[in-house]
Amino acid sequence: MIRTIFIVLICACVLMGCTNQNTPLSDKDVIVLDSANLSQQPNAKIHLPISFYKKFEGVIGSDTVLVDLTKKDTVLTVTYFDSRIGENSILYGRVGSDGTFDLFAIYHKEINFSGSFSNETSISGIWTDASTRDTLKFSMSEKTDNVIAVSFEELHRTNCRVRDKMESSGNSNASDSICSRIDLDFIKVAASTQEATQNMNKVITSMVCAFSNSRDKCNAIDELMNAVDSIKQEDAAYQLYIGCSLVTNESDILCVKVQQSLFMLDAAHPSSNGFYCNFDIKTGKQLTLDDLIQKKYMIQFNKLAEKKFGEENGYEEWSFPNGKFKLRSDFAITNTGLLFTYYPDEIGSYILGTPQIHIPYEDFQNMIKPNGLIQELMKNRKFLN
Repeated sequence: MIRTIFIVLICACVLMGCTNQNTPLSDKDVIVLDSANLSQQPNAKIHLPISFYKKFEGVIGSDTVLVDLTKKDTVLTVTYFDSRIGENSILYGRVGSDGTFDLFAIYHKEINFSGSFSNETSISGIWTDASTRDTLKFSMSEKTDNVIAVSFEELHRTNCRVRDKMESSGNSNASDSICSRIDLDFIKVAASTQEATQNMNKVITSMVCAFSNSRDKCNAIDELMNAVDSIKQEDAAYQLYIGCSLVTNESDILCVKVQQSLFMLDAAHPSSNGFYCNFDIKTGKQLTLDDLIQKKYMIQFNKLAEKKFGEENGYEEWSFPNGKFKLRSDFAITNTGLLFTYYPDEIGSYILGTPQIHIPYEDFQNMIKPNGLIQELMKNRKFLN
């Protein structure tokens, strides 16, 4: 018995010695840890900025994707065009101090991104569709060419002097609703040249200031925020939100949306409005329809837009100026087509909401100016052969 145990111990030692030698492992011996396994392991802390926006490029399975990734504190948002459903997917979740994240789609709730940052400029993990049980590996890294650097800033200002005065006099009607407040989600961009940067930031600031509730003209963000301090009467109290959001940032095109929601004290409902603004990021030039559509096709394009409006929103209950359909002058260049948005009370009653027109590039590609930014975007998105 003792002899048997001795032989077993000798064999074990020989085996251990063999595994400690510097002989290279074969492919069969290597244990591959994918991001799903890694996400379950305790990782060292990754020092990510508190807030940032980045453009990422990579693959989900075998499909190439462009992703807008925004981090605000621990909240992570990912937006990308999903070719499987033919529209944008927006995923939302949290990122840990170790760089791991778990994101779920807002509209298509069966879609999940689970993975981690290997550093500030690269991510990897597993894409899952719970409805089909499909799982695909994804890996992406930061893309800096043909896109622009974007930073976000949150500003808040409150004036409760009227409420405080009412409280001090014993007025039982004093409440926070009498406080005036401005909340601003602001965007700043940084292009490759100072001139382009100044041009775009000037236009964005002008769009934001256009929504000021002050009687005085606003020319700067400080003036917008300070305007709330001038409220001295109860019936003049208001709550104003202005939000800047990113629509498109690729193929040398930047599209920014500025939207406003204003609630006046004792109003039945808030009022809202918004604008889109498109730029050539190399020059900072603001883009109009005339820069995108050939002049000889402009009438045809308007007819197409009117048809799309009817298909998407119906023809009844809308009231255009002079009873004739008219496109808004502002629009969004998206990764699938041009988007026009009308706001409440603009062409119909408030309860009808915000009708939109989405015109896919495939429907008017013969009208697009050749060799322009839109054509380049379509090529990158594989809308053109």
